[in-house]
Amino acid sequence: MYAVIATGGKQRRVQLGRRYQIERISTELDEKVVFEQVLLLNDDQKIHVGTPQVTGASVEAVVVDHARGPKIRIIKMRRRKHSMTKTGHRQQYTWVRITRIGSSSEPTPSQAEAVKTQAKKVNEVEANQTKTQDKPVKKSTRTTTRKTAKPIEKKPVTAQKKAQTASKKSKADNTETPS
Repeated sequence: MYAVIATGGKQRRVQLGRRYQIERISTELDEKVVFEQVLLLNDDQKIHVGTPQVTGASVEAVVVDHARGPKIRIIKMRRRKHSMTKTGHRQQYTWVRITRIGSSSEPTPSQAEAVKTQAKKVNEVEANQTKTQDKPVKKSTRTTTRKTAKPIEKKPVTAQKKAQTASKKSKADNTETPS
């Protein structure tokens, strides 16, 4: 079962028991919100398409959280004028969990079961996250030693190398003529 609702100037496809981020709604946490602008409704037997809205249909949700989006920086630069304007913006959002989709005020048994199973899944995920956060950080038992650079050793010069360098020097001395 799903529906397409219009909220905050946008259209969103919503399913029962899921969480959605929508434009900011001025309500308190855990408060019920009713979306009357239902554009399409699928109740697993038939698809109802509104012209522009489905009459008598509504979607109920519970406000889970209020949050803000990432900061956006706006810079206006006027070339050759030595002028610049810098502003920022953070969009505000509301997280809602869909609790009922349909036209009657009472949820059907299948809707109630879907909401309960989805809530259990969310609670399990949140519990797992808190368990992983509560674990102490394991410190390494391995001691690390800093590696130091080895000193450069000079190789001993052999007699053959000494003879070669001496002969090169003598040849250079013989080729030079005093003036």
